[in-house]
Amino acid sequence: MSIEKTVIDSKNLEDYLYSIWPNPKTLSGDKSIILYADAALQLKLEGENHVVGIKNKGLPYARIFELMGWAYSELYYSHHNATMEEPIMEKADITRLRCKKVVLADDELDTGSTLKMTINFLNYEGVRVRGIFIDDVMNWEWETAKRTGMRKLPYFFFNRNCGEGERKVEVFTSTTQEKINEATERVFQYLHEMRKL
Repeated sequence: MSIEKTVIDSKNLEDYLYSIWPNPKTLSGDKSIILYADAALQLKLEGENHVVGIKNKGLPYARIFELMGWAYSELYYSHHNATMEEPIMEKADITRLRCKKVVLADDELDTGSTLKMTINFLNYEGVRVRGIFIDDVMNWEWETAKRTGMRKLPYFFFNRNCGEGERKVEVFTSTTQEKINEATERVFQYLHEMRKL
């Protein structure tokens, strides 16, 4: 599938992104895959360069980052699994991550247990996590972040305005038509330059 510049619009680009996305999961609500792709481009400009998707629900978001030129790895951890003592990740991936600027990707932030264990595991292995990309914020409170030591990390909330005054990047706080148009242009330009269109 190819998109000509003269007929580019958000619907055509969205259809194209879904066609090359290696994960069939449909994004929740009315969020556009274009906005996620644009978020990945914006965070790349901040200097980050490697995304780690937390299996299973964080992988679709990490895969969008991969489409936008990020290096990609997977890690498995579930705080719901009582027998799981620590996250599971390939040793080769851990070694490779030691010199990368890593962002974790997950679908939601509720108690923070999964992220805390994941960050502690990666830090112990010599991997520096520079940020967390979260699609949805559930019952998260900044006091919890203080207690877990995770408050010092930047949080890249998608479509949320949380934690006033905290060090973070708000990629989008609304999905106005103007923002969608700007995002569509940036994502199209990137894909065109990378010869993916």
